[in-house]
Amino acid sequence: MSLKWLGGLAWAVMLIGMPFADRVNPFVLGFPFALAYAVFATLFSAAMLALVYALDPANKDRIS
Repeated sequence: MSLKWLGGLAWAVMLIGMPFADRVNPFVLGFPFALAYAVFATLFSAAMLALVYALDPANKDRIS
């Protein structure tokens, strides 16, 4: 699997998934569903981009 696909997945979760999550009910941990989805998508995107950085062969000398 190409690392570009993982970066694209992080982008797609945030941009494409948000219109499907655009509702107030149900509440997730007291937050409206759309806000909870946006927080999840942000954390997921950060994790995917960190994974891309860690798996990229060009960054092997920078990771300690």
